[in-house]
Amino acid sequence: MLELNATIAVVMVLFAVLAWAVSRLYLRPVGALLEERRQSTEGALHKAEQSKTQMEEALHRHHQLIQQARQENYRQQEEHRRQALEIRQQMVHQGHDQYERTLAEARREITAQSTGAKEWMGREAEALSRAIVQKLLA
Repeated sequence: MLELNATIAVVMVLFAVLAWAVSRLYLRPVGALLEERRQSTEGALHKAEQSKTQMEEALHRHHQLIQQARQENYRQQEEHRRQALEIRQQMVHQGHDQYERTLAEARREITAQSTGAKEWMGREAEALSRAIVQKLLA
């Protein structure tokens, strides 16, 4: 069976010294290294999340600026259409006014020519009738 003697005590002391040495010389530095690595990784993750958040905000601002530019473009297009319609309407009114003036002037000329022609025909008819009367009486 198992005998308890001084070798067990020596083995136990050596084991304790070895455990202490391993803990002190290996596990603490490895633990510190692992902690440093964890903090570095968490820091990198935090920075990546911050960068992602900043990029999302920048993208959102970019989309807002594009939307504002589109709205401004649509507003300007609508303003140009409105101005073009106003100019077109003015041109139509001017053309209509010119048409009315030309028509009125043509009517006045026709009336004047008609009156002149009637007077001329009246004088010619009178001269003709005098000539006929003179020929008949002569």
